[in-house]
Amino acid sequence: MKKIISRYEREKRNKRNQLVVGVVLVGVMLFSTIGYAFQSGVGGNGSAGEGNQITYNGVDFSYVDGFWRAGAFAFKYNPEEVQASSLNLIGLNPVESYRDRPVYIYSQDSESENEINVNLRQVAQKVESVCIEGEVCGENFPTKNCDEGENMIVIKKGEESSIRQEGNCVFIEGKSYELSQLTDRFLFSILGVI
Repeated sequence: MKKIISRYEREKRNKRNQLVVGVVLVGVMLFSTIGYAFQSGVGGNGSAGEGNQITYNGVDFSYVDGFWRAGAFAFKYNPEEVQASSLNLIGLNPVESYRDRPVYIYSQDSESENEINVNLRQVAQKVESVCIEGEVCGENFPTKNCDEGENMIVIKKGEESSIRQEGNCVFIEGKSYELSQLTDRFLFSILGVI
């Protein structure tokens, strides 16, 4: 036989149960928030984590959605990660030389090509993929060379790392795993960040 309890005791037990459930839910929410903060790197030591920010040469960078962003520009690496390179970047034309002019890209690395495309599209008249003379490319690519006087960026795989300007042509060369970092170094240089 079931024990008969008064309405007062039933309400008291329901309130106690609701209080226990409420405290448990608040605890879960609190620990979830703390766990997310630690997982995403908030308050970290500057490593790549959502919410991280650095200032380099007066330019503020925020790590958002897997990219370091400075204003409307987005980079895979931040300047601190690429500035240690001993490459000589003297003689690269500044970003103003690309303003309102077409930029042509030949690239053996799609990630580097996309990064140049996204960033220079903001200042250039257009950014277009091309084939350079002497290379085999798809039929849809126009063929260009560095003698035509137009801005051209050539990204190639090679054994030696280098970024050099010859006329209006920029050559970014390096091992396949470092081309993205070299591309960011080039972009930081022409933007005046490094």
